[in-house]
Amino acid sequence: MVGAMGDPRGTPCRAAALSPAELGERAGAVAALLEALADPRRLAIACLVAEGRYSLAEFVAKLDIDRSTLSEELALLQELGVVEPCRISRRISYGLAATGPGQLAAAICALFCAASGP
Repeated sequence: MVGAMGDPRGTPCRAAALSPAELGERAGAVAALLEALADPRRLAIACLVAEGRYSLAEFVAKLDIDRSTLSEELALLQELGVVEPCRISRRISYGLAATGPGQLAAAICALFCAASGP
């Protein structure tokens, strides 16, 4: 049973222990993240970084997207905690953040990539 027992793998959700304000705030944050990942471009970006680091040029080539749009999408995903930039010399690459939002994005991408079709 999942409900009050929490996650079937043994990690309880603890939603019942939160105040209504805390529960609403956390639900709002997750809803904003899911809304952001509902965009096909942002989901594609998240799925790519779930597999490794990408530079802007690599994203542009893989996604057929212009740099300014890509920069906007990466900024939003970074703000939400999905991606993290890494600077090595003058090159910046982006990878999946190890935070909750990054983990959620990785789980969604794993399901997306495992899907066999419509």
